[in-house]
Amino acid sequence: MKTLTLFTPHAGASAGLCSPTDAGLVADPGHPDGRGMPVQHPLRVIAGGVLLLIALAVGGPGVPGVHAQEAPVDKPPVVNINTADVEELSSVLQGVGRARAEAIVQYREMYGPFESIEELMDVSGVGEATLARNREAITLE
Repeated sequence: MKTLTLFTPHAGASAGLCSPTDAGLVADPGHPDGRGMPVQHPLRVIAGGVLLLIALAVGGPGVPGVHAQEAPVDKPPVVNINTADVEELSSVLQGVGRARAEAIVQYREMYGPFESIEELMDVSGVGEATLARNREAITLE
């Protein structure tokens, strides 16, 4: 059975004057010229992983596009269903195209301003699903 031993640089070694075994190589008795194979010390591997996690967490230099805290998300656009025109309604409200936006404006012109958001369901083609999807984007003021 072959036994491999891990060697690390000794305290008295100066840069550039280390032997292969002092440089973190494991002796390979089966290698023809007796050279070792490079191996990192387990603590170096763990420390490198910890440093990487810290860098990713704080979004430090050298880690583009990674941030510890995202910038606050802008609030979605809000549309006043009592004053908005067809273009604004169709661009802000999800699932409301030009035809449905025209129906909303026409309903408002016929019956006056909406008194509640739920009244929007009285418009042909606007149901509970459309209202639920857009509730945060609708205002009456």
